[in-house]
Amino acid sequence: DLSVSALDARPLDVSSDGALNVSFQVSNSAKEALRVPTYVDVYLAPTASETAYLEAGAKRIYRHMLSSLGGAGSDNAVQKVELEIPMDASIRTGAYFGSAVINPDAKVGESNFENNVTYSLQGITVRNQATDGADFVAKRLTVSPAVTAVLTGATAQFDIVNEGSTTAESFAYEIWIGAKDNAENMN
Repeated sequence: DLSVSALDARPLDVSSDGALNVSFQVSNSAKEALRVPTYVDVYLAPTASETAYLEAGAKRIYRHMLSSLGGAGSDNAVQKVELEIPMDASIRTGAYFGSAVINPDAKVGESNFENNVTYSLQGITVRNQATDGADFVAKRLTVSPAVTAVLTGATAQFDIVNEGSTTAESFAYEIWIGAKDNAENMN
């Protein structure tokens, strides 16, 4: 019966071009030693819970191969794993919690899978300069009337949505209106 516990991740504020130091303990309470390699997957997840690694927004940041683990009572039935995990530029700026899952593919038969997940209770802030800041997107653009003559008025309506990770007090925008490109108007 494999288990993972005592996950710790440092620093609590990490840049996307930095590294996260993660440690946890793995153990085998079965009499039999682990005879086939298995993995421990490490995640950054949006919440702290046993199922957080399954949530939208969770990202696996490392897969550690565990090649041996002794049976209960042996010298290596419990091992501390320490990893330095380079951060990935695809991780958006935000608050996360560390999570580790042993035997994620269930390739090792166990009597109890309920102790295969551990997670940190301390939040980890990831800062990614590529995703920091406001990111404004124009949506639902409508112009009326659809066809107009030169020197007549038209009304444009649109929504501006901030899809970025931070707020902004103000922004500037420009609108371009051009002629429709088609063969009939080219003569």
